[in-house]
Amino acid sequence: MRRAIVVLVLMALPLCVFAQSATDAQLERLGALLDAHDAKSALALAQQMAKDAPRDHMAHYNLACAQAVSGRTDDAVNTLIKAIGLGFVDFDHMERDAHLQTLHENPVYKAIVIGWAELLDQRGEADLESLKRALDAKRYSFVRDNQARLNIASAFDPRGLAAAQREMKRVELWTQQHFPTMLEFPEEQPPAWVTVILPTTRDFVRLIGAPNVGGYYDKDNKRLVSRDVGPSLRHEFFHVLHWRHMARLGQVHPIWVQEGFASLFEDIASAEDDIAFLPSWRTNMVKRMARRGGIVKVDQLIAMPPKRFMGPRRQAHYAQARALMMYLAQRGVIGEWYVNYVALFDEDPTGAKALTAALGVADVKEAQRGFVTWLDDLPEVSEVGDPRGATFGVVMNAGAGDGPVVGEIVAGKAPAPAGGRGTLRLRHRDIVLAVEGEPTPTLDDLFRVLGEKEAGTEVEVRVRRGRRELTVRAVLVGP
Repeated sequence: MRRAIVVLVLMALPLCVFAQSATDAQLERLGALLDAHDAKSALALAQQMAKDAPRDHMAHYNLACAQAVSGRTDDAVNTLIKAIGLGFVDFDHMERDAHLQTLHENPVYKAIVIGWAELLDQRGEADLESLKRALDAKRYSFVRDNQARLNIASAFDPRGLAAAQREMKRVELWTQQHFPTMLEFPEEQPPAWVTVILPTTRDFVRLIGAPNVGGYYDKDNKRLVSRDVGPSLRHEFFHVLHWRHMARLGQVHPIWVQEGFASLFEDIASAEDDIAFLPSWRTNMVKRMARRGGIVKVDQLIAMPPKRFMGPRRQAHYAQARALMMYLAQRGVIGEWYVNYVALFDEDPTGAKALTAALGVADVKEAQRGFVTWLDDLPEVSEVGDPRGATFGVVMNAGAGDGPVVGEIVAGKAPAPAGGRGTLRLRHRDIVLAVEGEPTPTLDDLFRVLGEKEAGTEVEVRVRRGRRELTVRAVLVGP
């Protein structure tokens, strides 16, 4: 019976990431009405929201909550089934939701809970089929990662797809090493499948609708979109792992924790057994802020509400959150901090107590002083807008996600390598994949790698030229 119910109602999810059926004001109003036990008003509002968004699973889940609070148990169960068919898979939240408590003894609800793992797997299969129908099969390849529970649609060539899978695995392995509890799930209650889309440039704009971002993770629809296979993908994939854990715990960590963690993975050093987090344009920004006296105090940053964090100084807040997490990582206490933070979350959701305990300091002010001292000693690095170190002596443009593209080659600007006339050199439209073995999926990565080298150095560059991958030589010049 349970399987028949699910198969009949599973529906394809529309590929639209930023669409939001309800306004924040509507959701806040509905939550307030439910908490106030104003069942009649909550039901009327939830019915209107579901009517306005007939294919939105959260709108129908909220309607099920309002129906349950109103005593309309049978309607609530049927609406919950519809929400699951439309894509609702947050069963951890469902089980804790006090608004659905009246359904717990309902046999259909019990069947849903018992069939948790089966429902998620069927949802994952349906999502993959939805992807195949929605995206151009001539441009995309589709992969199912059963271990990580990912459906991947990639517009990159096989090497780019393989690179994306390696980068996500690196994030997962680091998380396993430092936050093992983040990846622990009971066999009968696994995490939901997540869709990962590595789109064409045109599809990225269609899916995201915000050309100034590198990627996005939609936690409600369990969908990750990234325009590159490096920093943006690692950033958003850590959000996947983190949100899975928060859902299991019933916690929503503050924005500085979420973005500080994820931003760490934007700039990393290659290592076989671990990840080293590197200075970046974000830490450059924080150093400049500190010199001008504009750095946000740690106690203010960790207590900052989301709207302010994401306000006009958003980039500065992202930068400082990353720097603070990098400080914990370099001190070797980031794992200890997270364990303490999760344990103390109900008592202190800001993370202040966990911060002082992990650093072994008396209070947040002392943590601030240590952070500023560490920051002062941190080196500044090259940036896209300010390549401080060596360059190829050619114009480099942002690529499609797997590497920057060689643009204009200025005559006489780039010196010839020592190998002579027959040595392979950079050409117009070459895609730069790596320098001296260091992957360079973005301009930030390329300038960081080159910024560590001196002008006059000859380097080995891995490029894609048409359909071929080959190694060329380049002599670096000053910026």
